[in-house]
Amino acid sequence: MKYCNDNPRKRSLRNISVFGAISLVHFLLSVIFISSSCWLCSATDKNVGGEQKNRELLEWIQSHRQGFVNEKLQIRLADVDDPTSGWGLFVTEHVTEGELLYSVPLDLTISVKLDESTGAPVKDMCQLIYALEREARLGDESQFAPYLTYFDAFDEGIFIEKWSKAGKGLFEIVRGTRLPPQEEFLEKSWLLREYQDLCKRKEDPLEEKAALYVYTRMDWDLLIPLHDLVMHGNGHHANLRSDSIDNKKIEGFADRDIESGEQIRRSYNLCGAKCGHRQDMGYGTPELLRQYGMVEQMPQLYKINFGLDPIMFDLEEVKDAQSGSEFKVSWHEGHFPSRRSVRALREELERLGRVTSRWEQLSETVGNQREYDISLRYLKTLTIVISQAIQSDERNNTTVKMYDSIEDLSSETKG
Repeated sequence: MKYCNDNPRKRSLRNISVFGAISLVHFLLSVIFISSSCWLCSATDKNVGGEQKNRELLEWIQSHRQGFVNEKLQIRLADVDDPTSGWGLFVTEHVTEGELLYSVPLDLTISVKLDESTGAPVKDMCQLIYALEREARLGDESQFAPYLTYFDAFDEGIFIEKWSKAGKGLFEIVRGTRLPPQEEFLEKSWLLREYQDLCKRKEDPLEEKAALYVYTRMDWDLLIPLHDLVMHGNGHHANLRSDSIDNKKIEGFADRDIESGEQIRRSYNLCGAKCGHRQDMGYGTPELLRQYGMVEQMPQLYKINFGLDPIMFDLEEVKDAQSGSEFKVSWHEGHFPSRRSVRALREELERLGRVTSRWEQLSETVGNQREYDISLRYLKTLTIVISQAIQSDERNNTTVKMYDSIEDLSSETKG
């Protein structure tokens, strides 16, 4: 199946030069990343009564004597014109730093059990999966029925392993053999393989769905209604601070002033001990894509293994009122680029340029819009990230073409 000529995403490749000298990263932020972190929240929500289920969830939380939802908080589609864009939390008015956004009592969360001495949830991933499965089998009879509608609508298509053969093939062309995530995209996702190794269970479709849901939604060793609609964001995108209050409730506070219309976001990887010090292990943009099915906004983190020369760096956009935007690469201690790794980066940039120049030909058999979109986002993201990493290295005298502008890329994407 080919894309028709008036497909807007294809058209954006042909007409991309109308943006003139706008930087590629600006384009990525305004077009590519506009819904990049909303795939997780019921990415293709099949529940036509979405607005109703959102109201029921809010009413259910507020009906509890300790439950609270700020009247400025709203559950809505990330893109109001796109019913497949997924649900997220937004504010309808200005919110002041420190303002309480929601309070979810512990007995409205799905958990294993509480530690008798501390009152805190017991950490047991397998038992949490089983608990969700049991509630799902109860259906409308479950005390968590208003929350389980989100589980029912959970789309496993966010995982690359669930993509079509053509979609996986295209993504693997973009990634190549050296760039992350270097995962063999088998029919059964790495998360399910990890779950089966950990929990030693026989295959069961509902339990496997519960495992995927827990792996992508769990926080505080709990499944927390409303809170798990908060999408990922780092840097200035992050605006939520959450706390466990006396092991009785989970509360979310504005971590800075939040303007009307902003989406509520928290970091999925720069969260210290709470998420297993993921950032210290190099869990960054590629790993977030692998686990959550999204290409995150900047700032981004990359760890790339070139044989014995692993490199790790952050890339962020630094805005200045006078000079505009610049990009800052920060190399992690002990993971600076060697001559060999810089050479490998140059080779990868040249390879990405070849993929870009043949994009329409390479992607013509991909019939799934999301698979096409994610692959294109990752191609453009890797191109600008590697360009900036090479430029940041003092020893680099390469003549490889750098992609700093939309015009650079537009001339290459006319396959």
